[in-house]
Amino acid sequence: MLKLKKMAEHNKIGKIGEEVAVKYLLSKNFLILEKNYNCKVGELDIICKKEDSLIFVEVKSKKIRNFKEIENLDFKPEDNMSYMKKIKMKKAIRHYLLINKIQEFSICIEVILLIVFLEENSKKAKIRLYRDVIL
Repeated sequence: MLKLKKMAEHNKIGKIGEEVAVKYLLSKNFLILEKNYNCKVGELDIICKKEDSLIFVEVKSKKIRNFKEIENLDFKPEDNMSYMKKIKMKKAIRHYLLINKIQEFSICIEVILLIVFLEENSKKAKIRLYRDVIL
């Protein structure tokens, strides 16, 4: 008999957050190229394109009791990405460019961070988008 593992709560939140992020990006006319791109050096949540830019998106999801909590949050988006996460993301971006034969200087490359706030009871979400995240 096959036993199915229950998905950890933080993994469920992350998966929901990524689904919300994709819907948000599509509503803003981004073309989604890849979701959950995995390679031996790292993982990229979303890879998309808008106009002449290739965009790598890191999604962070936060479960909150109500949206009023967002006003009191004081953080920089970069603080939500560990040093090792940034290095792995940079390597994964290079891997993606290499595998897809994209030269870095031939296209505008951008890294953005989407923070998805998921309100517990209402099942609603709010999004903060941070552009030009430094890796």
